Amino acid sequence: MALVVLGLALYFQSTPFEKSSWPQRIESIETSGTLRVLVPNAPETFHSATVDFREFDRALSQAFAEHLGVEVQFVEVEPGPPMLRALRQGEADMAVSTPLGVGVPVSLSTPILDYQLQLIRHRDTQPAEFPEDLSFQLVVASNSQESQALNALAKDRPNLKWIESTELSRDEILTAVADKLIDHTVVLGPDFRRVRALFPELTVERTLGESLAMAWAFPESVDLRLLEAADAFITSEQALIDRLIEQHINPPPAQIADVTTFTRQVKERLPALAPLFQEAALLTGWDWRLLVAVAYQESHLNPNARSPTGVRGIMMLTLNTMRELGYDSRLDPQQSIEGGARYLEQLRQRLPDRISEPDLTWFTLAAYNMGLGHLEDARILTQRQGGNPDRWEDVEARLPLLEQPNYYRSLKFGYGRGNQARTYVDNIQQYYQFLVWQSESSLASPTQLKESP
Repeated sequence: MALVVLGLALYFQSTPFEKSSWPQRIESIETSGTLRVLVPNAPETFHSATVDFREFDRALSQAFAEHLGVEVQFVEVEPGPPMLRALRQGEADMAVSTPLGVGVPVSLSTPILDYQLQLIRHRDTQPAEFPEDLSFQLVVASNSQESQALNALAKDRPNLKWIESTELSRDEILTAVADKLIDHTVVLGPDFRRVRALFPELTVERTLGESLAMAWAFPESVDLRLLEAADAFITSEQALIDRLIEQHINPPPAQIADVTTFTRQVKERLPALAPLFQEAALLTGWDWRLLVAVAYQESHLNPNARSPTGVRGIMMLTLNTMRELGYDSRLDPQQSIEGGARYLEQLRQRLPDRISEPDLTWFTLAAYNMGLGHLEDARILTQRQGGNPDRWEDVEARLPLLEQPNYYRSLKFGYGRGNQARTYVDNIQQYYQFLVWQSESSLASPTQLKESP
């Protein structure tokens, strides 16, 4: 997601606009059959239990292109100033996630979303008497969404001061606040609510300033019919926008029942096992952190784990499954982890190719827990009820029905532990979210700081 600060206005006023490269009329887009859309080149968000602005922007842009009757071509650029510079230079027809009232010479659509800054601190840190108290340390990542939003906020609050880090990411800064190395930071939008359970020691002290409305950006010389089409689409498709918000921005927040136990066990047990998970990931193509999340859900990373049903080992495979895969010891961590990864891949390969990610992964996990037969029953039931059998959200909602006689008696495989499978996948999503967060937030020393503005 790209935010543009008011300070960019001077830059753009001094940058000539290259009109010659632009399709000046909507007919040019229709003739080419392609709508070019600038999107931020942030890392792909794979897990569904966290905020995913990137996929929201892509899905809505795709729907707009389909509304126009053309294909969409995503052009990835660095968020912030580079994105609007690319827009002005004619590298695309529109750009996503631009704030209204930025003072930059672009044309903006009807607002789509609005976000607000949240001031974050450790629960033991003294609250700041904001804005009068300027002695507290407020740190954000340089050129981040939060940095740009603070610049916009500083227009009306000139006494606002903060420090920008050129080395720490936003996630690393949150970790530093949790470790009491930094007093305060800010997070834009619903992001912190999504990961609050992963940082139980942090709290939202207050919100700062007014909400920032976000819209699509077009060049100044845009054919007004294209801008009007965008406005009409946004106004008429609020149901679609609300659904995409729920799917990509407001999913249920992570709720790990006991974060302290989870963190301790992962810290104690994972270092010795991590190379085995990484080797299994290379062999099968799975994200090694997802394999760890599955293993934690299955056994809490205990190589000697045993269930009442007779499954054993880190990945809790049956003896027959291990033998079919060519292994002879479920208690050997290497064999169990590799076997579990290979079994997951076999399940994934047996699911329809048309299922897209991340739904394909969630279906695979459900099959690992309840079997492909019961999963297929749930998909059939979803289709009978008018849902999308290839969409995890739709199928997940029907899983509990596999435990009700008036439903499972009409299905091939009968009674299935649907609630258990639903919880199983939810838990793994949450563990995976935490592991991704941790692996991408290896804390560096908070150096290379500069004061702003």
